[in-house]
Amino acid sequence: MSIGASREAVVVRIEGAQATLRPTDGCSGCGQAGSCGLRPDGTAPLWHLRASEGLKAGQRVRIEAPPGLVLRAALAAYGLPLLAALLGAGLGTHFGERAALAGLIAGLAGGVLALKACSRRWLRQGLAPPRLIPISPADGDTPDPSSFSSQEDKKQ
Repeated sequence: MSIGASREAVVVRIEGAQATLRPTDGCSGCGQAGSCGLRPDGTAPLWHLRASEGLKAGQRVRIEAPPGLVLRAALAAYGLPLLAALLGAGLGTHFGERAALAGLIAGLAGGVLALKACSRRWLRQGLAPPRLIPISPADGDTPDPSSFSSQEDKKQ
């Protein structure tokens, strides 16, 4: 059974159909500080996603990606450019080493451009968007969205 990726966040504000979220989980105690979404200074970036019905500022939510989405995204992000690079290098070997290197570079560039075009199309089609699932605050403890302000908020 494939499990989708999930993350907890707090709704900072709702503007029309757009929810502005700040991730609340993650740590900065490991060697990969910042890769979990929280910066080493303890602040978190703002995320903008399509709002679900009934969301309110200050509400805790879980952001869930559909099962298999992360795997498919990784395969597309790494596989398509790699496949194109290998194909370009393979075609170039018929004309010598320099042509193989040029084919590898051209194939890699073509694969990255193809991936960019595909990702735009996937976003336009709304394929497998993440879901926002409300989490009931424990013991009526609703966080104040202003307590999650960061330098990004102050610039706006």
